Formats: sequence, structure tokens, C-alpha cells
Amino acid sequence: MKNFETMDQHFFDFICERQNSVFQSGMRNDKRYIKVKSKLSKTFEKINALIPHELYLELDEITAVESSIIEDYTYRQGFFDGIRLMQMQNEPIKYRHSEEDDEEE
Repeated sequence: MKNFETMDQHFFDFICERQNSVFQSGMRNDKRYIKVKSKLSKTFEKINALIPHELYLELDEITAVESSIIEDYTYRQGFFDGIRLMQMQNEPIKYRHSEEDDEEE
């Protein structure tokens, strides 16, 4: 069981590194992302002015954890989808033989 826990941790570390790499290589320069991130920051500033600071920090922490879970799930799903797609490309095309084919022969 310990080997699986270690493997799972290595896989999680790999995902985190890859997400950071994707962010560094392109997303941080994406105009849509910059616009949304700016709007999000301004909205959080407005919320921070309206509610107690402790509640704001709790909200910020919860949304960060939520984003992390979503990113982890979508990255893992994309990773496994990619593996499945590769497997599908290596599978021979299955031809269904029908009775009509027999009649033509």
C-alpha cells in the first residue's frame, strides 16, 4: 500500500509541476486570463471592503482550494484521456462482417 501512496504523491507532484509549467509558458500571457484575473482581483477587493477581514481570508482560502481541486481533476482527466486516445490509435480497426458481405462473395 505504501508504494501506491508514494506513486500517488509523485503523480500529484508531477501534475503540480506540469500545471505550473503550462501557466508559465502561456496562460499568464493570455489576454482572456489577464482580463478575468484583473476583474477577479477587483471583485475580491470590493468584497474585502464589505466583510470582516477574517471572513475574506477564509473565502480566499476556500476558493483557492476549490480551484486547486478543479485543476487537479481536469489535468488528471486530460492525462488519462490522452493515454486512452493513444491506445485507441494503436488498436486495429474492427471490421464488422455482415451476411450481405457473404452474399457478394
